[in-house]
Amino acid sequence: MNYPVQSILYAYVLAFCFIHVSYVYILNIPFYVTNEKPLVDLYYKTNYSSNLILDVFLIGLYLAITEIIVRVSNLEKIHYKLLLCLVVTLCISGAFYYYFISRPVQSDFFSKWFHTVGFNAVYYDLILVTSVYGVYLWLFSIFHDVVK
Repeated sequence: MNYPVQSILYAYVLAFCFIHVSYVYILNIPFYVTNEKPLVDLYYKTNYSSNLILDVFLIGLYLAITEIIVRVSNLEKIHYKLLLCLVVTLCISGAFYYYFISRPVQSDFFSKWFHTVGFNAVYYDLILVTSVYGVYLWLFSIFHDVVK
């Protein structure tokens, strides 16, 4: 089924904003998962403007890949979609993790991030991306009554 791009984007932006504000600024989940306050503050407070755009793009990319596989596979059940999102996120974030830890620590943020927090960075991505996807599916179902 084809749906208007504006409905997809609207559901995604609302889901991203809700989860981002709730998890990062209210519940402080990045700190609790990684236990690395200085790097979390650097990413989400000091450099928030550029990193917010990066997060919107990256999480959108993870979800776009998930949605492509969902449509090609004709998945209909929400729990299969969420499980697929976990697998996609694990593969992509796991690849980034492996890439950065297989090299010496550099001065860029992500090198420091993966070397400092280790695989907890992947756990955090699993929580964040899958939560955004879950809220996206819920909102999209309200708009189109399609999630089962």
